[in-house]
Amino acid sequence: MNAGNDFSFEAEAEGQVDSYSWDFGDGNAADGASVEHIFESNGDFDVCVTVTDACGESVEECETVNVSGVSIDHVNAIGVNVYPNPSTGLYQIDLPNISGDVNLKVFATDGQLLMAQSLNTNAYALNISNLAPAVYFLQIEMNGVQYFERLVKTN
Repeated sequence: MNAGNDFSFEAEAEGQVDSYSWDFGDGNAADGASVEHIFESNGDFDVCVTVTDACGESVEECETVNVSGVSIDHVNAIGVNVYPNPSTGLYQIDLPNISGDVNLKVFATDGQLLMAQSLNTNAYALNISNLAPAVYFLQIEMNGVQYFERLVKTN
């Protein structure tokens, strides 16, 4: 399952399993039968899980995962802080490194643009309380650099 660049992986094996080791193909790894990983860039990644049994025997399975997010990189190069998250719909967005105009957009998980706003301030109160409880994507662009944040809206 995935939402943008955020993926959940789950492995199942028969018999007595001693460990599950994941290699996400981007230099990061994790252990466990069920893991989550956020890819920091778009592209194709070979994700592999190695299952080791109590006797030390291992089996590896790999699958190529295409990461495309909302066509932007998930990198906080512009020092954005969004809180609280999750929220009932009121979020504070701090932009300490602002220089020039900032474009803010909120998308549904299907890519539908729900809101667009231009800012020229280093703090903004985002109100999406009129939207249904769900996961949304926030895109902030400043000086050609894009930042992406997953917003979780609750009741």
